[in-house]
Amino acid sequence: MNIENKCNLCGSLNISDVKNYNSIGDLEYGCKLVNCNSCRHYFTYFSKKLELEEVYRSGKYKVIDIRRSIFDKLVSLNSRRILWELHSLIDGGKLLDFGCGKGQFLNQADKKGWNVIGIETERERAEFGKKAYGLNISNSEYESGRLRSSPFNVITLFHVLEHLPSPKQLLKELMDNNLSEEGYIVIEVPLFDSIQSKISRNKWLHLDPPVHYSHFTRETLLKLLKGVGVEVHKERYFSIQLGILGMVDAIMRSFGYKKNIIYELKFNKTIPLLITIITVLPIAVIIELLSVLFKKGGVIRIYGRKINYEKDIT
Repeated sequence: MNIENKCNLCGSLNISDVKNYNSIGDLEYGCKLVNCNSCRHYFTYFSKKLELEEVYRSGKYKVIDIRRSIFDKLVSLNSRRILWELHSLIDGGKLLDFGCGKGQFLNQADKKGWNVIGIETERERAEFGKKAYGLNISNSEYESGRLRSSPFNVITLFHVLEHLPSPKQLLKELMDNNLSEEGYIVIEVPLFDSIQSKISRNKWLHLDPPVHYSHFTRETLLKLLKGVGVEVHKERYFSIQLGILGMVDAIMRSFGYKKNIIYELKFNKTIPLLITIITVLPIAVIIELLSVLFKKGGVIRIYGRKINYEKDIT
């Protein structure tokens, strides 16, 4: 958690508040958005240290079984799209999904013949993936070093880096010690300079205080990946579930909606809410697809290869 007055990406003390973002989330969290004047990274500053274990076990993060829902089908479809694109780069092998959540992506990768392993520090999510899909998921917290099943041909991190207090340090440790030479990495994070972010501003769904620390633009994410030795092969800006849902939320908020749409869809679905979403959805899809064309979709997903410096230089 960033309660120090310095950038959590480059460590610079030269930071400044972002105008009109001095209050994000509930007042109890004491969150504001700041920008590093050295590396241009945006991140959340906390005025006090918070215990987040309970946050991850309650509210919209609470684990429920959605395997027969429409949302789960969309998540599975999105996972298959990602695996299809990954297959164009590498035929298969050992895949580590770091921060695998309930194991939905791992389950699809397993069905496609990958040798899969997951890491998920939140115990209830890890246990769900084990029981529901029969997956090999570790609940151990990773800080550094070599994992037992290393090296991996592919490491994926979907919506993980934004949760980390030191994303560059952990990413480098994970890659250097556990990704095979010329192995591939897939990273997806919310895109801070997306159209939906600009519409919602300090109420953007993916600011998500107090659990999201980092807020990446395309520029800062590519700079981070270059710094840890990743050669970018593909960039994608569309997510079936998170991109579209984020745009639906942004449009609804522009008309005064104030609740958390993910929480409401999980635990408090009402007929008026569903009617509103269905009404907004066609407009949201059109705007989000246009945003994607200009690399301003709700997420950014990078497919990259670990650079073998000796081979690539010769």
